[in-house]
Amino acid sequence: MKNKGFTLIEVLLMIIVLSSITVYVMNFLFHYNNFVWKIEDNVDIQENMKIAMDFLYDSIVKAGSINIENNSIYIDGKKFYIKNNILRYDTDSQQIASGITKIEIIKISDNQNLYFIKIYSNNKIETTYVLNRSDVYD
Repeated sequence: MKNKGFTLIEVLLMIIVLSSITVYVMNFLFHYNNFVWKIEDNVDIQENMKIAMDFLYDSIVKAGSINIENNSIYIDGKKFYIKNNILRYDTDSQQIASGITKIEIIKISDNQNLYFIKIYSNNKIETTYVLNRSDVYD
């Protein structure tokens, strides 16, 4: 006599195999999602640092006056500062870029109006040199 169907052992064996495959696939997807989130966060930080650097660069190039005193930076009388890891300009409502933890602007040369900008964001640092050209933009 021919049996049609599966035995209990065959069914249990298939459940174990399919469960194992499902666990491995879910584990892969979980790690893949974490990897993608980390990449996206890293890209966001880099974009924000570039936005902050571009804004500071343009502001310094075109500035009529730049004052650096007691860790405060004033460009044309307006203050650049960090509050809640956001680079702000003049007032709290004028937000330039988020994720910025510290900015440094150092005057390198009095004769040439050369400045060094350093922007910090968590474990990343962006630097550049800027030449103030206010004489061209007057």
